[in-house]
Amino acid sequence: MTTLLPVPATVDAEAEITVEDSVAGFDVGNWPTALTLFVVAVVIALIAKRLVQNVVKRHNEVLARLMGRTTAALIVTVGLVSALSNLGIQVGVLIGALGVTGFAIAFAMQDTLSNMIAGIILQLRRPFTYDDKVSLNGYEGTVTDINLRSVEMKLLSGEMALIPSAEVLQNPIENWTRRPNRRFSVDVGVAYDTDVARVATLLAEAMGRVDGVLDDPAPVVDFAGFGGSSIDFTVYGWFESRHPYFDLRVAAADQIKRTLDDADIEIPFPITTLMNPDGSALAAHDRDAA
Repeated sequence: MTTLLPVPATVDAEAEITVEDSVAGFDVGNWPTALTLFVVAVVIALIAKRLVQNVVKRHNEVLARLMGRTTAALIVTVGLVSALSNLGIQVGVLIGALGVTGFAIAFAMQDTLSNMIAGIILQLRRPFTYDDKVSLNGYEGTVTDINLRSVEMKLLSGEMALIPSAEVLQNPIENWTRRPNRRFSVDVGVAYDTDVARVATLLAEAMGRVDGVLDDPAPVVDFAGFGGSSIDFTVYGWFESRHPYFDLRVAAADQIKRTLDDADIEIPFPITTLMNPDGSALAAHDRDAA
């Protein structure tokens, strides 16, 4: 005969963990020790951060800052956990009790995590470093700071931009500093009665006289097309990346204008000419009557 034994109603497959369980042993009287532990951890973190940065900086300045910050963050985290434990808070139990909340926080931090991963990849590839002049995600300027989450730039307009690392990694990166030379262009149009070959020669000579424009590669003049009121050209010049871009463009435009003026070559502006049926231009009184 089989005997059935009753199962106690108090037996659970898994005991429920609550926040109250994690702080059940909380003792505020230990706060001086806990505070001391945390302060010591912060001091050690600052010292370790400086040591790590000084060692790694010899090889990679950007990586040195990142490793220094990461080391400091880990030490402070350990100090915080130790301080909480000293106060009687069971950190492991607290994390388990906040499991659902932790999942929600992790979900909300997807962008942050993706930016951190992108930041690590950027450090491995090292497409730019501090003080490099770059174009990132449509922004142009100088890199002032790099961390795992973002890249900080001082734009050509003087404003500061903070670009997430993930966006930097997903878009083209143009580093002007790592190029020995850069190119710029100036567009200009001349009247239709002008000798095209002569204009091309004058434009190349004008660009070559601009202080900062390189002789090798030499300036290039390109025919851009027949415009509505002018024959259009684009003049290209190369310069060393250390020279200011906008100053060179202004200087080149000024030199081109002076050269064309000295050669009595007109830079026209749009004009509308009204014609008679026989092909002759309308006289002033005819235009007024029209």
